[in-house]
This record gives sequence, structure tokens and C-alpha cells, in this order.
Amino acid sequence: MEADNSSDMSEDTTQYCSIGETIKLIAHPFDSDKRKVREFIENVDIVFELEDPSKHDAVLKFVKAK
Repeated sequence: MEADNSSDMSEDTTQYCSIGETIKLIAHPFDSDKRKVREFIENVDIVFELEDPSKHDAVLKFVKAK
């Protein structure tokens, strides 16, 4: 008799945030202040981690506008 491995298989149940929620992380536009560039980049990285990959193009357009 074979073991039932169906409970061992994990479904892809990743939950992403909405674009509106993630964009709040980069609410302030980048103003070319070298002291703030790291913070801006880190926030953009977080946005891409929290956002559904299928929506990355839309998020990228928003980031470029900042």
C-alpha cells in the first residue's frame, strides 16, 4: 500500500498586495537626493516582492514616474 502524499504537497497559495497598497511604500517621489537613493531603491524592491509578478509592468511604470 502506497502512502498518501497529497497532504505533503503544498499548493501555491502566495498572497500578494494590491498595487495601491504597495505603491504607498514609495509615496514620496525620488528627488535626486543621494542620501535618500538607498531608501528609495529598498522600498521599490519591497514593492516588487509584495506585488503579483503579473502586475510588475504596471508597477514599473509607476516607479519610473516617481
